[in-house]
Amino acid sequence: MPELLEPRIRAAKAILETEFIFRKLGLCYDFASDPEDFPRKTLPNPREIRAAQPSLSGRGAGLAECAWNSALLFDGYLLRIELGIGRQDEEKILDRLIGGLIRLATTAPKGHLVRGLTPDGRGFYPATDMDAYVLWAFAVWRALRSPAISPESQLKFRNIVSRWMGRLEKDGFRLTLAEGNAPHPAPGLDALDGIAGPKLLALLAVASEFAEDKEKWAACFLQKIQEQEGARLSASSPLQDPTALLSLSIAWHLLQQIDKDETRKELARTRLRGLAAEAEAFLNRADALDPERFVPDPLDWRKTPDPDPKHWPRLSLEQDSIGAVLQASLCIFLAGEKEQAMAAADRIASCLCLAPWDRLLYASSFSAVLAVHARGIELGLWDQDLPASSPIVGNIESFVARYLTDDFDDRNPLLAGHRDPPPNKKKPMPEEPQAGERKAPSRARRKRRRR
Repeated sequence: MPELLEPRIRAAKAILETEFIFRKLGLCYDFASDPEDFPRKTLPNPREIRAAQPSLSGRGAGLAECAWNSALLFDGYLLRIELGIGRQDEEKILDRLIGGLIRLATTAPKGHLVRGLTPDGRGFYPATDMDAYVLWAFAVWRALRSPAISPESQLKFRNIVSRWMGRLEKDGFRLTLAEGNAPHPAPGLDALDGIAGPKLLALLAVASEFAEDKEKWAACFLQKIQEQEGARLSASSPLQDPTALLSLSIAWHLLQQIDKDETRKELARTRLRGLAAEAEAFLNRADALDPERFVPDPLDWRKTPDPDPKHWPRLSLEQDSIGAVLQASLCIFLAGEKEQAMAAADRIASCLCLAPWDRLLYASSFSAVLAVHARGIELGLWDQDLPASSPIVGNIESFVARYLTDDFDDRNPLLAGHRDPPPNKKKPMPEEPQAGERKAPSRARRKRRRR
C-alpha cells in the first residue's frame, strides 16, 4: 500500500498548492477557479459582502472556510516538517499559512476572528462560528509548542490569544457579528452541553497555557468546568456531521493534551475514543468515490443565493464522500489509540489512493489530507519514505501558481511581505490589481474612447 499511497498524497498536495493556497495572504480559499476569473468573478466584492450574499457567513462564496482549511493545512505541513518528511519548499508555504492565520485574527475590529478574507486582505463576512475559533486555537497550540515555528511568530500568536479571548469574554462567550447589527445565525460557545462546552473549555485551556494573563484564564477554565456539575464535560449525542465530529475531536484532543488534571485527562481520552468509534461509520463513504461522479461543475455561487446545503449539490457530493472520510480519519488518528487506528488504516489508505484529487473543486473537502497522512505516519501505520520531487499537475497555470514561483518574492517584494526590494535585484513587476480595481486603460483603448 505505501508504494501506491505516496504518489497519491503528492498529487493531492500539488493540487492544493497550485489551485487553492493563495500565497499572497497565506490563506486557502475554498474552490479552484480559472486564473482569469480570480478574484473578480470568483469571489465576492465589497458590495456583495455588505449585502451578506449569499449569507452572513458567506458559505459557498469561497471565503467561509479559510480558517478551517488553513488551520488543517497548517497542522499537516507542520507535522510533515516535524517528522522530517517535508521538503524545503513546504517551509515557505508553512510561513505563509502562519501569516494567513494571523490576518484572520487581526483584520476585523475589536478582536474578532473572521472565517476568511477577500484577496485584498480587507473584506470579510461578519458572521464567524465556533469551529473557526476551535481550529484557530488548535493551530495556535501547534505553533506555540513546536520548535519549527520562529519565536517572533510565537510571540505574535500569544498576543493575539489574549485579544480574541478577551473579546469572547466580553460577549459572554456568545458569538457576535464583527460588523452590523443583525442577529448572529450560529449558536455560541456559552451553552452548557457536550458540544459547545468542550469547545469553550478547549479555548480556555489554550489561553491558560499561552495567553499573557494565563492565570486569569486558568481560573476561568476551572470555573466553567464546575458549572452545573460539570455539564460541559458530558458526552455528546451521536453526531451525523463529520465536520462537527472533527471539530469536537480537536477540542477534546486539546483538553487531553493541555489539562494537567489526570482524572480529566482520562475522561478526555474516553471521549476521544468514543468519537473515533462514531467516526468509523463515515469511512464507508469511500464507496462513493467513483471518478465519473466528479464531473466538471460550473462554480457560480451568485446563481444560487440560498445558503441551504441542498442547493449546493457539488459541494455536498464532495463533503459527503472524500470530505467525510478524511475528517473521520483525522478523528480516529487524533484519539491516538494505535489498535483503533490500525483497524481503520487499510480503509483510510484505500480512500487516499482512490480519491480523484484532480477533479475536486472544494478545498474544504480535502484540506485534512496532509494531516491524515502525516498522523498515520506518526502512528506507524505506513512507510514514511517520500520521494524527493512532486509531479507537476495539469498544464494550466492557476491563480495560485503565480504566487508559488521561486522568483515571486524577487519580482513582487511588497506582495511577498518585504518592506524594501531585495538588493541587487531587478525592478519588481507592477502589482496585480486588487479586487474591485481596474487596470489603467491602454493608449489604444483611450484613443478608441475619444473616437
